[in-house]
Amino acid sequence: MIRGDKNQLVVLLILLLIAIFMLGLGSLLVLRFFFSASLVEMEDARRQQQARSEICQSIQGDLKGMENSFHSMLSQFIPDQLRAKHADFKRQGLKVQEALMVLKRGGEFSVVTRLNLEAIDTYFRTVRVPVPKNKKTPFCVIELAPKLIDAERKAEALVQLVIQRNKRDKESLEQADLGRKIRAFMKMAPPLFLRMHENANAIYYDARRELDGLEQNLKEETDRFLRLETRIITGVLVLVLALSVFIVFRVRTILFEQRTMQLLIAAEQEKLKLILETVQAGIVLIDPETHCFVEVNAEAARLIGEAPENIVGKTCFSFLCHHDGICPITDHGESVDNSERSLLCADQSIRTILKSALPINVQGRELILETFVDISDRKVPGTCKGKTKETKF
Repeated sequence: MIRGDKNQLVVLLILLLIAIFMLGLGSLLVLRFFFSASLVEMEDARRQQQARSEICQSIQGDLKGMENSFHSMLSQFIPDQLRAKHADFKRQGLKVQEALMVLKRGGEFSVVTRLNLEAIDTYFRTVRVPVPKNKKTPFCVIELAPKLIDAERKAEALVQLVIQRNKRDKESLEQADLGRKIRAFMKMAPPLFLRMHENANAIYYDARRELDGLEQNLKEETDRFLRLETRIITGVLVLVLALSVFIVFRVRTILFEQRTMQLLIAAEQEKLKLILETVQAGIVLIDPETHCFVEVNAEAARLIGEAPENIVGKTCFSFLCHHDGICPITDHGESVDNSERSLLCADQSIRTILKSALPINVQGRELILETFVDISDRKVPGTCKGKTKETKF
């Protein structure tokens, strides 16, 4: 019973070990599922903010291009070159307005990346900005739009002045007046572009600060997930290792106890066998179904006059019972307790014995245990302990 309880304990520990492993694996899968969903959402937000940041960089580049085109128009004396510079100025202004509209309402925008200052190697990439959840437009965006319109008006006026300048003689009074007007325009240009650059930088820094915040949150969330995952894995491994060590220890203990019990049982069997072989009484085990001898000790074999191996397998009717195949114990339900009986020996001689028989269970097998002693030398014909009995076969 105790050994069965220990075996059940080992089985329960193994089941607990499997349950802990499956629980840890399930926890990791659930954690990864929710983290993946959160990671996708945060990554989408980061990409969207990255697109806004790239659009803000495009605004800065286009404003620099507008400023360069504005100053270049002053040095143009050929009408076609002047119109080309003015067209560049207008194109870059429209590009800035389109970028501001995308930042305000969302949409797609083509970002131009220049790999060198001469714009020889450039490539275009379309980015998409969703509709902002916050409907409030940044003040810098609102403030930059009218300045673009003002810069466009000043550029138109500058073009007209440059055209008039190119048509006049260098020595005329009108030429001198045009020169003063152009210089006045050029003095107003740096503050205007400076304010536009300030607005564009503010827009870019706000977008960049939000992007840095999202990237930092993403990094912190990833680190938190990795720490939590590490803790779960470490905890599961520690529990599994501890239970494994305990199970191995318990199994070794059970095996040692079983080995010890087997040695004790073997010693007891040897002791019992020695007693059976040396006891001065015949002892036999009989199968109640076949009525055959199962085991015979040395004294029983000596009284019968046969070797034990020659007796085992034969029926009890050959030596002990003489009822023409009818067993009084199994067939009639009689009991035999120190009753006087006759033993038919192998040499056909008869011994008078005192016999007892009772049913027993040996390792789940029903058997009949019969014991007998030889009383032939003490037997007084017709009497037994002062009482006359008829000898039965």
